[in-house]
Amino acid sequence: MSLALSSQTNKLPSIDYVEKLFDSIVSANGGFNIEGFWSAIDEMERILGIPYVRLDFGVPGLTPSDICLSKHSDALLKGDIPHHYPPYSGLPKLCCEVSVFIQNRLGIACRGEDVFVTCGGTQALFTAQAIGAHLVENKHRILFLTPTYPPMMSQARFLGLQVDTLELDDLRGERLISKIHENFMQGDVAAICWASPNNPTWSVLDAYELENLAKLCRSYGVLPIEDLTYLGMSGAESNNDSIHFPSIAQYSDEYFLVLSTSKMLSYAGERIGFLIGSPALLNRKSSNLEQAMSTGIVRRACSSFIFNLTAGAPHSAQYGVAEAFAAINNGMTNLDQSLSVYSRRSEFLKSLLDQNGFYPVYDHEFNQNANGFYVCFGYPGLSGLELLKRLLSIGVAVLPLTVFSSLRNDGVRACVGRLDEQKINLLAKRLGRFSGEQNYAVGF
Repeated sequence: MSLALSSQTNKLPSIDYVEKLFDSIVSANGGFNIEGFWSAIDEMERILGIPYVRLDFGVPGLTPSDICLSKHSDALLKGDIPHHYPPYSGLPKLCCEVSVFIQNRLGIACRGEDVFVTCGGTQALFTAQAIGAHLVENKHRILFLTPTYPPMMSQARFLGLQVDTLELDDLRGERLISKIHENFMQGDVAAICWASPNNPTWSVLDAYELENLAKLCRSYGVLPIEDLTYLGMSGAESNNDSIHFPSIAQYSDEYFLVLSTSKMLSYAGERIGFLIGSPALLNRKSSNLEQAMSTGIVRRACSSFIFNLTAGAPHSAQYGVAEAFAAINNGMTNLDQSLSVYSRRSEFLKSLLDQNGFYPVYDHEFNQNANGFYVCFGYPGLSGLELLKRLLSIGVAVLPLTVFSSLRNDGVRACVGRLDEQKINLLAKRLGRFSGEQNYAVGF
């Protein structure tokens, strides 16, 4: 590294120094992307000798339940489980419990045999896109509702698919449906993919949008892929039959749903996710799919694709996760209550940002579930990248919205996952010293 902090002896590092240090590390890592950014912040912490308030990485900040950890540990200690490959579609008990969870949360019929256990939600998304892209001949385009989780689009490009986007922001309701219709009319859209709640905006498609999207998908033979990674964290649903989270599954006969335990159960390190298909989709036969995957039946193609990628998902972890879902399903664990801490952190962060001259991004009437895992904000006169660098100079790490294929180049995303009470107090102190015009970092 050509830049050295020793040249700043007895002085706080200037914004210019911090920006050059950041640019130098990012360049050495091959350019700006999420993986490189996280490595850059780790390196800056080492060089500067000061820990950052890490709001950049979507890491859960809660401890996994004792029920989950205990059952996982028991499975590890039981000698005949670690040395066996897992069932390639997933542990039957886990698939069954997830199906019950989906029934409770979405108010739809769901069977254990329609649930596939994957190595995290990311593998589930990859599988869904790979299957969707081969269902119909001469359909090689996937439409993404953005901003969105970057690996989604990277996966599509890796699969050789054309990627198109529609920026949600204030494009909602009838205007959104109209724009989607225009895209579908071109005739080459294989699938449409979105997250609900959205990462990073935390917006949720409403009943009108989902119902009409389902109609368009049926009319034009487009596969809907709905990423429900943050199901249970939005405050828009509860574990009873009175309130159900809005989903495409309530309006469509054919769909893929993606679920993850990373944030919901704070089990990110164990890489357990789920791909859930509707019976009509999973029992569908496609000659085009058969040419690509040696089977034309979607259900078999899903199992085969997952097996060919990883030969299943982590075995012992599935026992712990199955027990965790069972506890949620039978009422022993109140998932909504345990995850509500993120909403409180989000609300506090927004108040803190408002007090210090920042403004909300993606803040409009459609974003009704705004207090969630992520917060988007900007600062007058600064682009997202400029704001990122200024925040780095006071020891705060965030991500620019452009990383998520957002058209808003004036904002950044903050994750409240690790923003515990100690970090909140530290963040309040650092933001209180922030100024878009300052010449020097003000100390960490």
